[in-house]
Amino acid sequence: MQEIDHRYKYVRSVWQAGDLNSFAEIFNIIPRSVVAADLHLNYERFTKKVLKPDTLAYRDVLNLAQLTGIDFRKLSELVIRDVEKAAAAANTDATPDTEKAGAST
Repeated sequence: MQEIDHRYKYVRSVWQAGDLNSFAEIFNIIPRSVVAADLHLNYERFTKKVLKPDTLAYRDVLNLAQLTGIDFRKLSELVIRDVEKAAAAANTDATPDTEKAGAST
């Protein structure tokens, strides 16, 4: 059996310290290419999922939770936080300039 990359333990340590504020921050610690390979996913497809976390499957999050040792529900909360942030940004970007101007008066 292949040994697990030591950076997964570091991800867990950062999370336990309360310094992991989003799902995307995991990939500042361990490259997406390593995670994609460990999850047996195509790198390009996995990158798209990371950039659009609403497309992640439960099994992807579950498998990553197992690799990091972070509770599935807690890791899911990080994913949800990123999904909500992306949705809020999309709503802000979709608001026409006339509505934005009207809202400030």
